[in-house]
This record gives sequence, structure tokens and C-alpha cells, in this order.
Amino acid sequence: MPSLDLESDHGVAENFTELEDTWDKVIEDILRDDHQPELVEDTSNMEEAMELEPEPVKKSSFEEYDVRATMDQIDQYLGRFLPYCQPDDYVSLKSNICLQDYCRRPIEVLQHKINGLGFVKKRFNITQKDEIHSYEMELEAMYSMRLSPQYSPYLAQISCHGEDPDRIPYVLYEFLSGDDLSWENQFKGMSSGGLKKIFAEFILGLEHFHHITGTIHGDVKPNNLMFASYKVNDYVKMIDYGGMLPIRGPLWSDVMMFNDMTTAPEVYGDDHAHDRSTSDWFSMGATLYWLYMEYHIANSPESRLAEYLDGFVPIKIGQDEKNPTFTIPAKYPPYFEPGLVDLLQRIVISDPTVRLNITSIKQHSFFEGLEWDDLAESPYPVTANVKFPACYAWEEKLEKPSSAYLCFDTYPISDEELKKLHGENDKESAKNKTSQVQANATLPLED
Repeated sequence: MPSLDLESDHGVAENFTELEDTWDKVIEDILRDDHQPELVEDTSNMEEAMELEPEPVKKSSFEEYDVRATMDQIDQYLGRFLPYCQPDDYVSLKSNICLQDYCRRPIEVLQHKINGLGFVKKRFNITQKDEIHSYEMELEAMYSMRLSPQYSPYLAQISCHGEDPDRIPYVLYEFLSGDDLSWENQFKGMSSGGLKKIFAEFILGLEHFHHITGTIHGDVKPNNLMFASYKVNDYVKMIDYGGMLPIRGPLWSDVMMFNDMTTAPEVYGDDHAHDRSTSDWFSMGATLYWLYMEYHIANSPESRLAEYLDGFVPIKIGQDEKNPTFTIPAKYPPYFEPGLVDLLQRIVISDPTVRLNITSIKQHSFFEGLEWDDLAESPYPVTANVKFPACYAWEEKLEKPSSAYLCFDTYPISDEELKKLHGENDKESAKNKTSQVQANATLPLED
């Protein structure tokens, strides 16, 4: 089965194809800013036209500036307070990488010359308004994460920002060697308890993002979740913060992220009189739907995606005149656990005022036995042997049935990796430089 790529038509079932032609028009109608009244050339009607008050138009905070002036403004009030990348400190390992069949933004993998840590360069095509907005939001997220006393192990960190010689800005994300969760083969061999742990880490990451940034993520989907390590799919991190929106108050811009599989209905109509965090929880629920489906397909070789999609899609987007329409099903695939179905039926619903909040989600019977406070601190419990991460006592209790991963996180960490985790490479490098400087200072001066 192809990947469930939410930014392309790859992996989307046939019952989505009829939406493709109308989708671009829906977005255009929602984001259009051409509602200004036309000028009337007839002077007899000019006075009447001037007396009419034009309808207020929501403008982007940077619409009235040209590109360079906008970038200068962003740097002046935000960028100059954040670490600036030093290109000479990095070496390029891989460039122009497309992680999926469709590639909106090729990435480049860099390695720091001193500490050996990996980073992913994310560039922004600032000739497009939504890309400028995404760049600004990434810097906002970076600023909030650096100032916040709270650290989340389930949020990918942004190290620094910079600008290439072609004047294209970028940020450096920490490198995650795992794949994103839109590929069903990531779940092969995973136990049901292990899957619930992944779900819980995802929920904690989203909760932490709300608390740390004071915003919603705005673009929650399987593509924006990644496994931290390729060695074993042990825990996940959220990525891509360019779709941030304020939890309350007026919108910062008319730029918003949409996709036809996880976006909450109220987002399309810009109906945000309520707490916007409920939109993220809707997207979280829809994402759990797709992840559970991928998990089932990966562990049921005889299954076919089409057999399980018909009639069970969590959200369908159509068009009725100028307004988008939504259909949320009342039934779910028969192989879904009853507890998960009950959870989704309380989250993936049109009315944002009656959706479960984060407290109710954590207390739901689907996550019975899971210790949220312990997991919020670390994907691993505290152990004397840091080279062999242990598993929490409740992890085995969640294995129903047990599978190859009886204890979900048990793999050795090499000495070299352990040094990187502890930053010992930095210390050794600094020590070597200091020794060299001291040695040079003791050399006799030449005549």
C-alpha cells in the first residue's frame, strides 16, 4: 500500500478522487482576499459608492509589505533574538531528499562538525505568502521553546535559523532517523500496547505544544509525526510548526493549513469563537483513526486498504455553492477496538463545544492503566543502566495480545551515540582545543 501522503494524491482511496477538482476552489474561496468593492467609473455613481462602507477584510500582518521588507520586519522583532546558524559549522551529508513520492520541499541533512549531531534544513519559498507565514511561525515556536522552562521529549527542537546565498531563509530541525507515521510498514510487528503508547506520546506532545507556545499546532496529521530512531520505533516526535494559530483571540493572518483527512470542520469556515485547541483535538482523533488503520494493515497481510476505507472515512469534504460541506460517519471499521471507537465518537464530531478535552481524553477507558505523568517525563523510565533503556511497569500490562515486543524499549545504545546524547563530544573537542592553545603558548618565540 502506498503512503497516506496528506499533501498529495498518493495513498488516498478512490472515494477521495471526486474531491480533488473542488478542493482547490474551496481553499481559494476561503483564503481569497479580493473582496474589495470595485471602483465605479461613472462619476454620477461615485459619490454613492464612496458613502458605502466596505466590508472589513481580514488582512495578513505582512500583506502590505514587499518580500524583503517583510523578512526584515520578521528579523527585527523576532529573528535577531534567536541563534543564527553558522554555515561553516556544518557539513552536508545528503541534499535534495524527497521522503515521499510527492516532494513539496526537498530537505538537506547536515552534521555539526564538532558534536556530530544531525540536523535537517527546512527552506521556505518566501515568494509565496503562506511560506513567509510558515517561516515566521517556525521562529515563534523556536522562541517559545527556548524560553519555556518545560521541555517535551515529544517535540522536535529547532536549533537555529539562517539564510542561504540565494536569500532563501531556513531553520534547522533536529535530525530524526525514523520515518513519519504515514507509512503503514512502521507498525509491522508492533503490539496493541505499543501502539497505545505511541498514541499517548502523540497526545502528550500536542498538549505540551499548547502549553509551551500558547498556540495550537494547526496542521496535525500522520505526516507531521516521526519516529525518533530508525533502530526501533520506540517513540514519536511532532514536527513542522508552520501552521500555528493562537488558542484564543484574533487570527494573526489569513493563512491557515488545510487537508482533507484531519482538519476540523470549523477551521474551513473560520468559525473560531471558541477555544481553538478543540480543532487540534479533532485532528488528533482523525489522525488516530488513520494510524490504527495503518497498524491493522501492517499486521494483516491479507488486508486491502480499499476494503476498509469504504464507508468509514472520518471526514469527507465537499462543496455546496461557496461553502464547504462535511460528512462525519457514525460507524467505524469492525476491527477497531470498542474503546477506540468510543473515544473517536467523542472527539471526531462537528460540534467543537462537546468534544472531549485533554483531561477527559487521558481519563478515557481506552488508555486505562497508562501512567501519563511518568510518560510525560520520558519515553523511558529512570534506570541505572542508561545504555539499555527499560520499559515502564504498565507497558507489559497493555500488551493484548503479546507480540515480538514484550518489553517495548530494550535495545543497547552504542558508546558513540551515548556520547552524543550526553554532549561529551563537545566537551572533548573543547578540551582538545584548550590543550592545543596551552601548548602553543609554551612554545619559544622565534627570533
